[in-house]
Amino acid sequence: HLDKLHSSAGGIMVWGAISYYGTCELKFVPTTMNALCYNGILKEAFPHFQSLFNNLKWIYQHDNAPIHTA
Repeated sequence: HLDKLHSSAGGIMVWGAISYYGTCELKFVPTTMNALCYNGILKEAFPHFQSLFNNLKWIYQHDNAPIHTA
């Protein structure tokens, strides 16, 4: 039997993406993630995606988390 450990140390949020061709740099989110923050991360990441896929067609698919549909 294990007791639960309670902590008020907070947390950390990171954003990342993976594909068959490679990964993108993890983005540390310094604030609460909202639609504006999420869009900013995507704008920074998309140029890397284009070079990662050698400008081939690709589809961005999210996991339907609430922030992705904000």
